[in-house]
Formats: sequence, C-alpha cells, structure tokens
Amino acid sequence: MFKKLSVNLHELKQTKLFLEIGIAGMNSSIKEIVYSKNVIEFATIAKEYTAFLEQSANFEPNDFINKTLKLLSLLYLKTNLLPTVEPINEEGNEKFVTEFDWEFIRNGVQMQMADNDIYLDFFDSEMNETPEPVSCSVSENLADIYQDLKDFLEIYQLGNEDLSHDAIFECYESFKNYWGFKLVNSLRILHHLNYNEKEIKFSASEKQIRKETDDWFISRAQQDFQSND
Repeated sequence: MFKKLSVNLHELKQTKLFLEIGIAGMNSSIKEIVYSKNVIEFATIAKEYTAFLEQSANFEPNDFINKTLKLLSLLYLKTNLLPTVEPINEEGNEKFVTEFDWEFIRNGVQMQMADNDIYLDFFDSEMNETPEPVSCSVSENLADIYQDLKDFLEIYQLGNEDLSHDAIFECYESFKNYWGFKLVNSLRILHHLNYNEKEIKFSASEKQIRKETDDWFISRAQQDFQSND
C-alpha cells in the first residue's frame, strides 16, 4: 500500500511538472504574439489614427481628407497582418469608448466632410445586399473604426498580456466582420474627393457654424475631462 502511494505521488509530481512547463510555454507564446512586429505596427497606426481624429478640427478639409486616406490605407494593411488567435477568456474585454466620445469623433469628421459625408450604397451595415440604395455616412464609419481601435489601445497599454491577446482577437474579428467594410467604403469616397474633386470650400455661414460647433465640442470635452477629475 505504501509503495503504491509512493508511485502515485511520483506521478503527481510529474503531472505538476508537465503542467508548469505547459503553462510557461503558453505564456511565452502569448507574449511573443502580443509583442510581435505585426501587432506593434498595428498598435502604432491605431494610435496615430485615433489621435488624428481627436484633433480633426485642427486641419483644413482637404488636408484632413488626404491624411485620412493615407491612414486608412495603412490601417487596412496592418490590421490584415494581425495574427489569428483564439480568446483566452470567455468574457470579452472591458469597453472604454463612451457614447459622448463616439459623437465627438463623428461630429468632428462630419464637419470636415461637409456635404460629402453622406453616400449611397447597395449594401447595409452588415453587407447584405439591398434592393434600394441606402444612405451611409463616412463620419459614422470612421467613428465606428475609432471606437474599436481606441478600446484596443486602452487594453494594450495596460501591459496585461492575456487581456492584450484577447484584444487582438476582438479587434481582428470586428475588422473581418464589421468595420473592415466601413473602412473600404470610406476609402472609395475619400479617394474620389482627394483625386477628382476640387478644393472643398465653405461658405461664410458654413465657416461660422463650423467654428461654433468646434468651440462647442472643445468646451464639452473640457467639461467632461474636468468632471472626471
């Protein structure tokens, strides 16, 4: 009996050792993915894109369109190069972007796009073909992309490798099934404006409305920031 128990204890020790080695190997693999070249480059362009849209009011419309076109082109490439992973945790990551944040970004882009914000398409938001053209919005597209990228960055900068691993999964899945379509559609409109349209100009009344709206956005953002302190 004692001898049999000794064998079982030895087997338990071996099992524990194998588990520890397996966990260490898995953690090493996760770390390699999270800090891989493709993920770091994606995080870099995501940070540049979100920071740019947060400061959209500081650009002239034509400069804004040209810059956005380049950022979206890079973003599509870098997102498409993300590694394919499976989630570690069953529950999704925390979301950080609020409705006010989303509206702030959307309105900022809408001011830049002016009358060019709305376009017609024969596919709805889930890429189902529609019998009649539906109205779509570049500003909503860019705000939706911003939301997923900002949520990813908030997780990634925490330095938690498991959470970052799942953030990669969530962002890539959303890209494949949702905002990748919005990105491509927006590229089509921005490409046309950048290379085929004359300089976008605002009338005096439009300029005043744009200035007042920008001032209101800035004031609201400052108030929201101060209230969070």
